Amino acid sequence: MTQLSPYELSHLIGLVYDSALEDQQWQRLLDAIRAHVPEIFTAVIGFDGMVGKPIYVHSGIADDYVESYLNGQMLNNETARYMMDLPVGAIATTSDTIPQDEYVAFDFYKNWLAPQGMGPGVGAILAKSQGRFAAINFAMPHAVEDQVLQRLVPLLELLVPHMVRAQELARTLKLSQSVAGVLKGLFDTLVLPMIVTDAEGRHQFANVAGQRMLARRGPVSLDAAGFVDLHTRADTDELRAKIAATCNDVCVSSMRVGTHSGAPEDHFAELSDAEDMGLDPVAICLTPFKTSLQDGTSIDADIFAQNRLCAIIIGQTDWSSVSVGLLQDAFDLTRREAEVCRLLLSSQSPEDMAAQFHRSVDTIRTQIKTVYRKTGARSRAELQDSLSVFRTVGTLFDGPE
Repeated sequence: MTQLSPYELSHLIGLVYDSALEDQQWQRLLDAIRAHVPEIFTAVIGFDGMVGKPIYVHSGIADDYVESYLNGQMLNNETARYMMDLPVGAIATTSDTIPQDEYVAFDFYKNWLAPQGMGPGVGAILAKSQGRFAAINFAMPHAVEDQVLQRLVPLLELLVPHMVRAQELARTLKLSQSVAGVLKGLFDTLVLPMIVTDAEGRHQFANVAGQRMLARRGPVSLDAAGFVDLHTRADTDELRAKIAATCNDVCVSSMRVGTHSGAPEDHFAELSDAEDMGLDPVAICLTPFKTSLQDGTSIDADIFAQNRLCAIIIGQTDWSSVSVGLLQDAFDLTRREAEVCRLLLSSQSPEDMAAQFHRSVDTIRTQIKTVYRKTGARSRAELQDSLSVFRTVGTLFDGPE
């Protein structure tokens, strides 16, 4: 790595997050990297397949070459063919990924890089969606390739993971600002869990109740890649198909999720009926979410320009079995408090509950008081009214059986 002091490394990492949130996103970071590795030039560039989109920011590139790129003279950037399948955060050098004889035959190399005295390069993917991606790219003269890569690649291995996180943070903050404008503060006051995804089912953000549901992992959870999951593969496939249809057709759709229907046997082998992770029957409503990823940074506006958002709202299908998990998510109840709440709705007495849970009547009465306090109800009748919104999703958006 280029010889940097601990202070300089700390400053660069801090600069990643600062520059991600500035109007000229990444400009100060690129300038700082060039200050440490002056032989290079660098740019953050967008791609739509192999077609080059804007140079968002750059450092060290002559103005006339930037102008020629922006004017469309270098729209076909052949290096994109080798980059488009890389995952976000991946770092690749041209010497490792593109045969040398093929690379020097590229129009992009002959007509744009070589006239500037540049040859090989290294890049990293910052964001991608549906064939579009943005990458930070560095080019250097052939004569100093080995020396520069020895200094630059370790530095990128340190900085790029922070850049990816900072890009996601900037996207989330921009979306949050837009959500605040669209919903005027109502997003987190919606009592039902609400989870917003893109058209592919990738989680973007959630209200408070939705965050509790995701943390509880049921009935909606996230897989390792951040896509929404249900408890069975068939339900997950149906949900993701409905998300895509909701976004593409700009329509409302719905589905029901049963308790254990279709689940693999071993998935529930260690779960008792009282600890079913909230797999009570629920209704899932899917509706287009007005805020768009085009409201993000300039990079996100290009990379995610085709993306629409989908709001997933989880409610109750009927009153025959109020979802304990949904009660936990909506009102921040403990598991036991949610069970007490469900029995209150079925008109059971404190004495009946005490016998069922093997607790004292005083303990049950204390839990009932807690349920009323958290739900804002003062009686069973008010509790029924408070929970009427649960049934709203099932009533308005019930799909076919």
